[in-house]
Amino acid sequence: MEFQHGGDIYRNAIEYDFSTNINPLGMPKGCEEAVRKAIPHIGEYPDPQGEILCQAIAHAEGVETHQVLLGNGAAELIYGLCHGVRTKKAVLIAPCFSEYEKAVTAAGGICEFVALDEKDGFRLTKNRNRLMDVENRHAEGKDSVFVSARTPAEDVSEWTEAGHALLSAIKEDTDLVFLCNPNNPTGATIAKELLYPAAEKCEAVGAILCVDECFLPFLEDESRYTMKQELERFPHLLVLRAFTKIYGMPGLRLGYALSANTDLLHQIKVSLPPWNTSVIAQAVGIEALKDTEFIEQTRELIRREKEYLMRELRSGLAEQIYASEANFLFFRSRPYLKERLLEQKVLIRDCSNYRNLSQGYFRIAVRNRKENEELIRRWRKF
Repeated sequence: MEFQHGGDIYRNAIEYDFSTNINPLGMPKGCEEAVRKAIPHIGEYPDPQGEILCQAIAHAEGVETHQVLLGNGAAELIYGLCHGVRTKKAVLIAPCFSEYEKAVTAAGGICEFVALDEKDGFRLTKNRNRLMDVENRHAEGKDSVFVSARTPAEDVSEWTEAGHALLSAIKEDTDLVFLCNPNNPTGATIAKELLYPAAEKCEAVGAILCVDECFLPFLEDESRYTMKQELERFPHLLVLRAFTKIYGMPGLRLGYALSANTDLLHQIKVSLPPWNTSVIAQAVGIEALKDTEFIEQTRELIRREKEYLMRELRSGLAEQIYASEANFLFFRSRPYLKERLLEQKVLIRDCSNYRNLSQGYFRIAVRNRKENEELIRRWRKF
């Protein structure tokens, strides 16, 4: 089966990987030492409940410990969810993370897709003020064209046609709705003005609303978008998060789900293999959560380097850049871009295999300055 994600460094001779959206700072301080300390315990089974880690996550996220379920990465929880609730029909937007569709299909279900429109910037909720601000800054010749997601949620006065279509698609025969916030690969956020009605509609028809927030910690104002504090209000709500991206540890495979619905969490858990999170993964997760300054350092780096990349892409490298609030940029450029950069030993994400996208759409991660400069230097060679 063809691998359809970024990060395939094993079959490409590359020096710089911009195809996966991992924290350029790597893991927090102390995590490598946590690995070394955990090695002597490899001869023991891990705690099947991951109790200490669940307590640490609950404290960090402001939820109850029994509302946390661990997974071998968020991907395992996505598959466990689809199998656990015996999904027959799911509603997805397009483009979005492909594993949602694969998990639904693997569970024997079908997917109904709501297509995002390019004229709306591939968004569910309009935020033209932010898009106009980017254009105005660029037109005025200002150095900084980065616009963070600081626009107050109340300024988002209407949904796009896709936003209305999403709510209309949630019907009595819907079992599951997947939303990624910010969305992958576009980086567009979904305002709570749509998330709340979507959650209410799901409650009314008995569907599970799964909001994937794996990229949300990269935002400086994630509190405007997260649904993790709405678990009690919406019993059919499930929030997904992971250590993978924000804590720079994709090789360890560690994610978690949050829900106030203990029956739902049980349905997922019984669909997962036992001891699904290793001794090392649990130890490193506990250690990572202790570094309270790490997230702020990460956000500052992403803000600064995103400014730089936006300037460079706007100076003739990209034909169109879409407003991404995440730690990556989504843009349209020449169809052969990936192949030409591979010749320069740089890997980027070709997004043509996403539903509702075609050739010429790409995604690049925001890395550190040295890596970003090297990407631009090699890109400008052709």
